[in-house]
Amino acid sequence: MSKLAKNNRQGLGPKRKSADLKFEVDWQTFKNTIELIAGNGVDVSHESGAKLIRLAYKNSIKAGRQRKKVPYWWTDSISSKREECLRTRRILTRLRKRKAQTEACAAAKAMYWSNKKELSKLISRTKKRFWEELCLEIDSDIWGGAYKIVLKRAGCLTPYEVSMDMRKQIIGGVELTR
Repeated sequence: MSKLAKNNRQGLGPKRKSADLKFEVDWQTFKNTIELIAGNGVDVSHESGAKLIRLAYKNSIKAGRQRKKVPYWWTDSISSKREECLRTRRILTRLRKRKAQTEACAAAKAMYWSNKKELSKLISRTKKRFWEELCLEIDSDIWGGAYKIVLKRAGCLTPYEVSMDMRKQIIGGVELTR
């Protein structure tokens, strides 16, 4: 990284990947901050002007992490069970750091492992249920959600539009089985 680039990053906080961030700029706040700075009628040096512009920038931009798209089988019950599992893991970790009594630590460990096991079973059951629904959907609409999931998993680009006659011709005598 060049010296100029390092200097331009001063005061902007930790460097983040732009793909992870969603930026919203409040241009009115930026404009108001600049007007407030310029409205004083005070001569500003190059360095202090740059700092003031950076301040206006930081005040006007709202950056937040974009959430990853959840898997198609994710449900609210899995979410709540996962939060419960994480909470019990944190409790266990705190007890271990404090070198707490062995009974309390053993109880917390048992609670964590039971929650983790329940979460794992819940995820397995939900995945199985959704898989069965996808298999039933294939029988009624082969170009539906299951087809899209397969294409996404395979990393293929979206295919060009194909007419129904062409689809029948392509499929021909191929039998689709589970």
